[in-house]
Amino acid sequence: MNPKIVERPAFTMLGYRYQGKNEHQEIAAMWEQFLSRMGEIHTTNPLESFGVCRMVPGLPPGEFEYIAGLEVDDDHPVPEGMVKLTLPAARYAVLEHRGGLETLQDTFHKIAVEYLPNSGLTRVTPEVDIEVYDDRVFRGFSPESILYIYVAVQ
Repeated sequence: MNPKIVERPAFTMLGYRYQGKNEHQEIAAMWEQFLSRMGEIHTTNPLESFGVCRMVPGLPPGEFEYIAGLEVDDDHPVPEGMVKLTLPAARYAVLEHRGGLETLQDTFHKIAVEYLPNSGLTRVTPEVDIEVYDDRVFRGFSPESILYIYVAVQ
């Protein structure tokens, strides 16, 4: 893993929220619902969509929050069934995932078990990871797909 370190400014996103353990592929189903409604959002960044995974205080053990969304202006109205989230400016280690959806968890595991412990960096608490999807991710996550994972670090 050869990450780069970047400073990302604060940004606001609008999309669908899931909270749980994703034991039955709920996030994939949520993305399908979100994709069908993306036209309702006037994004400020038409080249990327985001999956934000956060450890939110107060959730039961093992559960997390995931938001699939697009970047928007702060004053964008919130369509029914969607949520708005503003992420603060932060420093991120940017790592690449190549391949299908079935190997994405393996990439996250390598980041947590191999990369971070040996990098001299620590995660920001509470943890925030951002999946950045652009035109290199093909519907259905083909083996040629590439996405970037931004891990908030200090």
